[in-house]
Amino acid sequence: MFFFVSLGLSICAHRLSPFHPLSKIPGPIPYKVTKLYGAWICWKGHQYLDWKDLHDEYGPIVRTGPNEVSVIDVQSINAVFGAGGLPKGIYYTCRHVPPPGSTSLILLTGASHASRRRRWSRGLNAQALKDYEVHISERATQLTEKIKDLNSEPLDLVPWLNYFTVDFMGDMAFGGGSELMATDGQGDGIFDMLEIYWRVISAVCHIPWAYQATVFTVSLLSKTFAGMRPYAIRCATNRVQGGSKTKDLWYHLMDEEDIEKFKPPLNDVVADGLLAIVAGADTSSSAMSCMFWCLLSDHECLKRLQHEIDTVFPDGANALDVSKHSELPYLRACINETLRLFPPLPTNGPREVPRGSHGKVVFGHLLPGGTQVYIPPYTIHRNPQYFSPFPDKFVPERWITSSGFSENHNLNAFIPFSSGPANCVGKKLAMQEMMMLTSLLVQKFDMRFAEGFDSAAWPLGILDHFVTTRPNLPVVMTPRAQ
Repeated sequence: MFFFVSLGLSICAHRLSPFHPLSKIPGPIPYKVTKLYGAWICWKGHQYLDWKDLHDEYGPIVRTGPNEVSVIDVQSINAVFGAGGLPKGIYYTCRHVPPPGSTSLILLTGASHASRRRRWSRGLNAQALKDYEVHISERATQLTEKIKDLNSEPLDLVPWLNYFTVDFMGDMAFGGGSELMATDGQGDGIFDMLEIYWRVISAVCHIPWAYQATVFTVSLLSKTFAGMRPYAIRCATNRVQGGSKTKDLWYHLMDEEDIEKFKPPLNDVVADGLLAIVAGADTSSSAMSCMFWCLLSDHECLKRLQHEIDTVFPDGANALDVSKHSELPYLRACINETLRLFPPLPTNGPREVPRGSHGKVVFGHLLPGGTQVYIPPYTIHRNPQYFSPFPDKFVPERWITSSGFSENHNLNAFIPFSSGPANCVGKKLAMQEMMMLTSLLVQKFDMRFAEGFDSAAWPLGILDHFVTTRPNLPVVMTPRAQ
């Protein structure tokens, strides 16, 4: 016992001493001493708020762990995420849970990532996005019909946006397989499984040494992933048996057009298809939930958006017409402003200074090998140095050049889809999906918060478990006279 106590005290003393390589970077003592404190904050879902407070107190660079820093300097974005920047490290590799035999795009780096990403890029280029319009249109129309069936009764918008995005991503990734809207959310329980998975994995990835050592963690994640895997296998089996009816994402990931020299392994394609649903559904529904909260909290913004949509699509014209998107600058501004205030990945994951290297200079500090480096979108997006005035307020006008609103508006600091070669490959699809659905809902319905709803408290219920978990959003949606 004496040995372990002495060892622990020695480790703490070293981490707090001026001889530690990160000693010159400010931060609170609990974070400097152990990652257990950060893991606890992450488990509670408050990491994005806590880290913003840390940067407000300590400045642009903060020591958030014994060998970890968080930076909100725009010049550091390219050094960390850009070509020649830092690779993904142990935070990502510890996410890979049994059964083995497959890897998804998010776990890859370097040449392996570039090779896999080429197939993703073909599946998300301009022509592919055109092919997916019909799927978005069908699912958006289905959602409006479900809302009309409620006869202006209050509905919780958060799960319905979840159902929409999962159903659409199932169509896009596997050519079908999900019908959550049709069954009022009765299905494979994928969102319940995802909430468990993200909460556990986001916390234990802060202490990867405890990941394999904790039997409970490995068992829980294995069971959770095992529950999601049959869903992906069922979708993949149906897709293989049904053949290529449309050029969906599977068509490109499986290289059904025979561009590649070698066919990709089926397990990898299944893993990537599941990644498309997990990453695409959760992030898009998060952004749209937050945007409708912002719009319903500011009636002037909602009225202006409704006027723009009514002007571009007069007399009930097809609001799903993508060719008209260039005529909707205020809608695009509303989406961008929502992504600025409420990025779907508020803290995002870190990059790692390569172990055994000579280190990397970030914000004037030489970071040794093994250092984890975060650039949290939520905090840098609210930095008044890059977005002002009113960095914490929903002001879509700051995205419209002719408005003359912004004092500071640095697009290089806007990273809701990350940055660099490994940025979000699906960002254009996400924007198209959000613009189409929002146009249709705003055209078809008048909206307001349900009676008695405390709208001001809603953002405080958003939890950060790598992706966000949103509280209930009760809304009354009344069909408009066309």
